Amino acid sequence: MSATKSSPSDAAQNQVVQKNETEVTISKNSSDAKTRSPSCCPHTVGETVVARWSEDKVWYNAVIDSIDDASSQAHVTFIDYGNSATVSVNKIVATANDIPADELEMVDECVQLPICLPLTSAPLASIKEEDVASSLGAPEAAPVCTVTTRQAWKVGDVCIARWAEDRVWYNGEILEMGEVGCLVRFSDYGNEDTVRDDDMVREVGDIPSDNDIDECVGTEATQPEDNPVPASLQCSLCSNLCRRAMRLSCGPAIACWGCAVKEINTTRTCWQCGEKEISTETHLLQDAVLRAFVEQFVSTGKLDPVHLQA
Repeated sequence: MSATKSSPSDAAQNQVVQKNETEVTISKNSSDAKTRSPSCCPHTVGETVVARWSEDKVWYNAVIDSIDDASSQAHVTFIDYGNSATVSVNKIVATANDIPADELEMVDECVQLPICLPLTSAPLASIKEEDVASSLGAPEAAPVCTVTTRQAWKVGDVCIARWAEDRVWYNGEILEMGEVGCLVRFSDYGNEDTVRDDDMVREVGDIPSDNDIDECVGTEATQPEDNPVPASLQCSLCSNLCRRAMRLSCGPAIACWGCAVKEINTTRTCWQCGEKEISTETHLLQDAVLRAFVEQFVSTGKLDPVHLQA
């Protein structure tokens, strides 16, 4: 039997064919990889998240309704208020722990923030070897982050509380105990808000020296009846000082953002003009001048006479 021996030209042709097939396979795999590019959004439809609304730059509890990878945006519904909006995916986080530190002052009161003791640090050069050794043998040492005790406060207690809107400390009274804070009525102005435990103290001396303190703190608190909120700054729903004040598109009436959103999403009817099937997007207007007057009243307890006559 004689063996058939392939010529050098045949071997070269086989190599070319194999090379071409390899290139075709690689090209096909590359094309498939491009087609299977991952989604730009780390979240999924139906997931409960915390999202920042573009209108007021505040972070709210939300649920994702849909995701548009092409525009890197998601349509969400704000759980506590019922309104919906389109939000950039980079303004959505899984939990409140993921909110940027420089935006923690712009978090809605319904979002539960972790309460942690401040982390104290010392220069590395000041840490001695014996300190390290003793810490390793001390399992009873308290952790850096721990939930503060709630036993010190109860309903009816008088306190000094820091309002999240302007970071100023005011005289207050505890109305309700919550999971991560207390509902406080600010005694000198009559408005109410939920305040975190670490923003409440009993004495003026417990307030950090670099913080802003209302002029009424340290003096005898007056009742709201003796120092009422000007009518021009009262919410048309709760009658207290407007928080995140909004103006109605149908007239001069104003309302707290939270009060208005809950009322509109519940009834879909304007409580002033009676119009039906309204939405927060069409019936609520931001008024920078109004909010400036509210801030002025909160910080000084007084209001520009021009606004009083308006």
